[in-house]
Amino acid sequence: MYRYKKYWSRKASNKKRLRPRRKKERILSMKKCLAILAILAIGLTLPSCSKDNGQTPTLETEGTTTQGTSGTTSPSGGPADTTDTMENTSSSALDTTASTKPTSKTDSTSKNTTTDPITSPTASATETPTEPSAAPPPVMEPEPKMNVLVIGDSNTEYGHITGQLEEILEGNSGQYANGYRPLSANFLCGFRNGVYIKNDGKWTRHDMTDSNPPATASPCGIWISTETAGAATSVRFKGTGADFFYLKQPGGGVFTIEADGCETIRVDTSSDRLETGKASLRGMEAGKTNTVKLVAQSGKVTLQGFVQKGNECMEGVVHNWGNAAANSKQFAAIDETLFKTALKELDPDYVVILLGTNDGFAASAEVRYLSTIVQRVQSALPDAHILLTSTFDVDLPIPRQSMATYLTDGYPVVARNTGCAYWNMHDWFGPFDASRMLDACHCNDAGGRAIAEEMLKQLRALG
Repeated sequence: MYRYKKYWSRKASNKKRLRPRRKKERILSMKKCLAILAILAIGLTLPSCSKDNGQTPTLETEGTTTQGTSGTTSPSGGPADTTDTMENTSSSALDTTASTKPTSKTDSTSKNTTTDPITSPTASATETPTEPSAAPPPVMEPEPKMNVLVIGDSNTEYGHITGQLEEILEGNSGQYANGYRPLSANFLCGFRNGVYIKNDGKWTRHDMTDSNPPATASPCGIWISTETAGAATSVRFKGTGADFFYLKQPGGGVFTIEADGCETIRVDTSSDRLETGKASLRGMEAGKTNTVKLVAQSGKVTLQGFVQKGNECMEGVVHNWGNAAANSKQFAAIDETLFKTALKELDPDYVVILLGTNDGFAASAEVRYLSTIVQRVQSALPDAHILLTSTFDVDLPIPRQSMATYLTDGYPVVARNTGCAYWNMHDWFGPFDASRMLDACHCNDAGGRAIAEEMLKQLRALG
């Protein structure tokens, strides 16, 4: 018994003596493990840098270079963002209430598992610290609709310029940019996009450039008239309607506007003065080729032109007031009230005045006629942008000599005195080039295309 007690007493005493030493060994062992783990952790998180010829190591991220220092800098040069990389991931499913308990490194699906964005070859680009996102680009306003009227001579009526303007605006929209056209079947421009005009019965075609013409009855100097009841002018086009322009005059007659599915419109053209009237037809079937008849009923009926509606190009419309062989003096001689009321009814936003080639052949080529035209447009359309345009070089001696004077003492003077814009197309187009010309004084489609593109730039620069 004694031995038994003594043995256990001695064993217990030894146990008491061993406890402090073992405790100390355990602490040392734990410290060693912690130290090893810390070293491993540091090794995993430190970027792989190298020194070259004693130079300070650099870190390249997203095309930027950051100098290695005792502290860490961001790519922008400021203090590094110490935010956990989890906040920079692209995942939108991060659980903000997730437990803070450590997660096994082998759990690749864990939400708390992070990947070094620099040293890991599989790191996602979205995890790399980036500069704050730039401000979104400004919203570009759409180009304003180009409602353009071109007043000119044969280079306008032929359509090599105005037609190219229309094609540019139309693009591939399937909508049409052709605007005002005279109601004369033999208008030299021809008719585009399925437009067709036929004068049936006894109609007379008038042109202010004819020898001994009657008083001009249209704003572009081309019109048709009749005093025969039943004479009809047919207009075929696509659209849901059209605007028809006519002469209001003392003793004017009556005509009707008739179309399938639409109520017949009766138009009385009598007035106490010369002016331009407008009658509007609507309610036609969209997408269908429609035919409208303007039928003289009584008295003298004078028709000027029309504009199709309901199928207009969203980019703009081009109205053609061109008259082959016309000069500035003849346009200025048109009745002022007639001319200005036509402008108001058409109401374009931009007006191009392209005259001058025929002025060299006129008895007088005084620039005051150009001034008269510009001033009347300004009076009728105070908010419209006006572009006075010279014509291009021609291969004829008389207008070429006249153009030299116009370019120095004509166009610039008129533009300065009236305050309108001026484009020196002559110098821009360059010397006479047969490849861009139809003949000695008319451009072809290639030349017209170049002119149209630049003309649109000139107009858009005006506002």
